[in-house]
Amino acid sequence: MTVREAARLQGFPDWFTFHPTKWHFRMIGNSVSPLLSEAILGRIRKRLELNNIDSSRKVM
Repeated sequence: MTVREAARLQGFPDWFTFHPTKWHFRMIGNSVSPLLSEAILGRIRKRLELNNIDSSRKVM
């Protein structure tokens, strides 16, 4: 399996580049899938909107 194939399985787009190290597979394996992150953030945003909280406002 190549680094690109592993990244695709995790949901990384083909344009995403990894800095050349010997730890490519470990970085990919330890990462949170971009697709999962997008799904979680979508649910959080929906909850904020349901509670009439301005999600564009900066926290800090």
